[in-house]
Parts: sequence; structure tokens; C-alpha cells
Amino acid sequence: MHNMRIRSRRNKSGKKIAGIIIVLGVVVLGIIFWKGGLHPGTKEGVISSDKKAVVTGEQRVAEGINIRVTAPNVNGAVTSPLKVAGEAKGWYFEGSFLVKLLDEKGDVLAMGMAQATGDWQADAYVPFETELNFDTKGAKKGNLIFEKSNPSGLPQNAGSFSFGVVLGE
Repeated sequence: MHNMRIRSRRNKSGKKIAGIIIVLGVVVLGIIFWKGGLHPGTKEGVISSDKKAVVTGEQRVAEGINIRVTAPNVNGAVTSPLKVAGEAKGWYFEGSFLVKLLDEKGDVLAMGMAQATGDWQADAYVPFETELNFDTKGAKKGNLIFEKSNPSGLPQNAGSFSFGVVLGE
């Protein structure tokens, strides 16, 4: 009988400790996500992609891609010519990377090279811009796709980022 009481107390204290550890873990993870969930300084209408995947209003944030798009907005209406702008870090080769506009079926409506407007070799965010001319061909929705330059062809150096837009005439 005495052994059963000792085991019962051990089980209860073990469950208490496990419960405390779980609660602390949840609190710590909550703080990490709360502090690191959105890119600091992200303004409304800016798409940033160097944190965990989160969509908030006009903002899109994705893990480790290092690109911020300022124009156009997520699900924003776009017309031709479409001005695309933002900043990226580590996306450039010879000062550019590929930008494509696809319709909802995946057909390419326009393609162009985003050009760095600063020192593309800098270890910092470098502004970029491009302009895409397109014909909607009757499509109403599209996808703007940014493809990181990857001259090595190695999968670990590849990267892309995309979001939807509404196509206008």
C-alpha cells in the first residue's frame, strides 16, 4: 500500500512537471512568432517575404526568400503596362532576375527582367524595377511570379515568390 502511494505521488508530480513544460513551450513559441511573425517596418501595401508564411491584408511574408514587393499589391488590379517594383537581397545575377505574369490557366502573358537600381552585389536589400506589357486575352485573374536568378542550377540556390493579381484591360 505504501508503494502505491509513492507511485501515485510520482505520477502526479511527473504530470505536473510535464504540464508546466508544455505550457512554457507554448508561451515561448507564442513569443517567438509574435516578435518574428512580420517583417519590422513593413508598411501596408508592401509585400515582404523574409519571415514565416503569413498573409495580412495586402502583405505577404514567406520564409527566407528576401524579397519585398512594393508594386503592385496582392490581389490588386493591374493594367498594361504594369510597373513592378520592390527590393531584394541575394536574388540578382548580373543585376537582374526574372518576373512573369501568368493568367489563371498558367499561360504566360508577359515576361521581363527586374533590374537592380543599386549595387546588386551588396549584402543588403537592393531596389529593383521592371515594366511588363501584356494582353489579358480575356483572362480576369493572374499570378505575378518572381524567380531568383540561379546560374548554378543548384536546387538550394533556387527560389521563387508569387501572388495573385486582378487583370484589367
